[in-house]
Amino acid sequence: GDIEQSTYKVLKRIAPNVVCLGYDQQTLKEDLERSGISFPVVVLDSYKPEELHNSLLGEKFQKLP
Repeated sequence: GDIEQSTYKVLKRIAPNVVCLGYDQQTLKEDLERSGISFPVVVLDSYKPEELHNSLLGEKFQKLP
C-alpha cells in the first residue's frame, strides 16, 4: 500500500501486466483507471456464489453442533 491513500504509486512503480480484483471491487477498478495506470484491470466473477456467499456460509455454520 501507499502512505498516501488512492495514489497507486506502488502499482505504477511495479507496472504489473494486469491487476485482478474481486467481484465486488468495481469502484476500485474505476478509481485505478482514472488514476492513469497503463495496465489492464480485471474484475473477476465470484467463485461459486450459490455455495460460498457469506449469508449461505453463516447458515451452514450456525447448524454445526
